[in-house]
Amino acid sequence: MRESNIIDYQNPSQNLVTDVLSEFLRESAQKMLQLAIEEEVQNFISSYQDKLLINGSRQVVRNGYLPERNIQTGIGEVAIKVPRVRDRGKEDIKFSSNLIPQYMRRTVTIDVLLPLLYLKEYLLRILLIVLNLYWVASQRIYHPM
Repeated sequence: MRESNIIDYQNPSQNLVTDVLSEFLRESAQKMLQLAIEEEVQNFISSYQDKLLINGSRQVVRNGYLPERNIQTGIGEVAIKVPRVRDRGKEDIKFSSNLIPQYMRRTVTIDVLLPLLYLKEYLLRILLIVLNLYWVASQRIYHPM
């Protein structure tokens, strides 16, 4: 039997020393966000509690959770499970969280920061090229060959 030459990938960021305070803040943010989303769903469902089906059961009910997803924040990734809401009638009532939009993967600050960092790196490279050209030109003026 051959030995496998496949190397198991290990994320280097997971091997760094963990900061207890950052981990506490990340876990606290996750718990608070989960509670806020649960409250938002309860308020949404209670706003439709007067809508009933023909058999007397509620039209808008909870229906488990959407798949858990990670959201990149300034303090690291936060795992969130958004509750699923089902409309059993024909009105097609849908729940959309105001805190966590449907396709959100990063917080707005991260979305704004990434292009700024890219732009900063781009401008820094241009500045280095210009300074290098200036230095080469100044060397020719002072030291003609």
